Amino acid sequence: MFESKKTKALKALLKEAYEHLRNYEFDKAITLYNKINGKFELLPKIEKTEKLKTSVDNLNKGLILYLKISEASALIEEKDLSKLKDLINQLSDMINGVSIIPDLYILINYAKKHYKFYLDVYNSKYYENKFEDKFYEIVTLIKYKKISEATKQYYILLNYYKELIKYKDVSEVRPRLDFLLQEIDINKLVKAAYEKVESKKVIKPIMQEEEPYIQKIKPKTTKVIKFDPIFDEIHNLIKNNKYEEASVKFNNV
Repeated sequence: MFESKKTKALKALLKEAYEHLRNYEFDKAITLYNKINGKFELLPKIEKTEKLKTSVDNLNKGLILYLKISEASALIEEKDLSKLKDLINQLSDMINGVSIIPDLYILINYAKKHYKFYLDVYNSKYYENKFEDKFYEIVTLIKYKKISEATKQYYILLNYYKELIKYKDVSEVRPRLDFLLQEIDINKLVKAAYEKVESKKVIKPIMQEEEPYIQKIKPKTTKVIKFDPIFDEIHNLIKNNKYEEASVKFNNV
């Protein structure tokens, strides 16, 4: 079949572009994008064969995929999780869309590696933000002595922690979990101690003896309850992480 000089020139550019992709020279392939599409548009309709059209379309899909990868890199620097999530989803669809094109094999593998990296970055930042928000929520609950609710939220925080360790080093995060657990345990033990002593104390009304020649009885009074100093000792032992000793003293109250 006869080919015009324009068709031969276009095929030569396509061959060069695909060669760049096979050699990981993606930026060089990008420089040919406008030239290739411009020449294709100028071809007579009769020379725009289905094979030639498919070759141009496949190259365009590959180059656009590469540009999207570069865009994702910029979004990571901006720390815009919402936009990054949308772009990661776009990358997934685009990779699936070109996965069966043999000429894009090298670019597809490149894209898959970057997609996995961007997804890990997104998940890491997502669970890090979730962890931070939940941590300070629990701190506030403990401050206002809402220990039961703080305990419930602590288990949610643990789930965020388990996800976070999949994506980053959490050596600095673990002590913060231990701190919260210690604060929750301290408050639980102190509360239980005070409740126990209150259950043992019996308030006995004291009747004043009737004074001579006075025909009325003075009002009943009650003793002021003073908590045993032992509970201050228990509290201090807990603060110093001496849980076993604190537990022994508590059970002897």
